[in-house]
Amino acid sequence: MTTTDQPAPRARTRSMVFIGIGALAVFLILLAIGVIPRVRNNRQLVVAADKVRNTPPQVYVIRPEPAAAAGLKQLVVILRCALLRASKDGPRAPSKSSFEAR
Repeated sequence: MTTTDQPAPRARTRSMVFIGIGALAVFLILLAIGVIPRVRNNRQLVVAADKVRNTPPQVYVIRPEPAAAAGLKQLVVILRCALLRASKDGPRAPSKSSFEAR
């Protein structure tokens, strides 16, 4: 008989079981490496969302002060000029209104 006529050696059942268990172990380790950080980040996000949900919004409050008479007149002039420039149809004559400076 020659070497080509001999059948190939059979793999042992025990060796195949160990290879399968090893592959499963590697898969589980890689799965844990991917899942653990996601769970940790999710917990942190839940805590941060609860903190934002339960914290009242911050609002800046200013105290109103009366405007100086000259400042109010300047503001009216500025607003009238802005209206003239913002008109789609070109310049228009300012209309008499209650906001007009006296």
